[in-house]
Amino acid sequence: MTYPDPTRAKHILIERSTAPAPAPPDALTYTHLVGERDGTVLHYSQWPDGESAAAFARARPEARPFTLYRSSQTPGATDPTGCAVLARAVFDSPDPDRQRAWVDALLSLETDDPMPGLLAAHFHLSEDGTEIINYAAWTSREAHRAVMEAPSPDDDPLAAEWERLYTWPGLIHAEAQRFQPL
Repeated sequence: MTYPDPTRAKHILIERSTAPAPAPPDALTYTHLVGERDGTVLHYSQWPDGESAAAFARARPEARPFTLYRSSQTPGATDPTGCAVLARAVFDSPDPDRQRAWVDALLSLETDDPMPGLLAAHFHLSEDGTEIINYAAWTSREAHRAVMEAPSPDDDPLAAEWERLYTWPGLIHAEAQRFQPL
């Protein structure tokens, strides 16, 4: 399976569509993924600059432009990506500072004990300041499922911090879905 490298370009577009379309000549990557839960087709493209991404987006009103903010790689991870998980956080109003603060708070929870199977997480901020997409690369859907279904210890020292993220001021929606390439 081949997945795009979310660190390759700063500007990406994400759109939900009904079917794959041919790649434009100036796109660095142009990938279609299908959602495991509902079969949604997701188009993920990377662009060499904001101008190219904006030009493409103007012709496709369903496309949402995002910019890479931060990435986190699991040290020593060399396995190929077997599953992409897109997690989405939506806020009630535009606030780029709040977007960055939320991602920074989430990444501050990293420990020396990485999640088994997580290869990398790439956080993209919507240009309108209301949304965050985390494009997370996993070794497999089974690895992601195992981490998500594992019980949290009763004495989890990060429980309060996770709760703070889920109740962040202005956060109105959060979801995640596994995707496979078409």
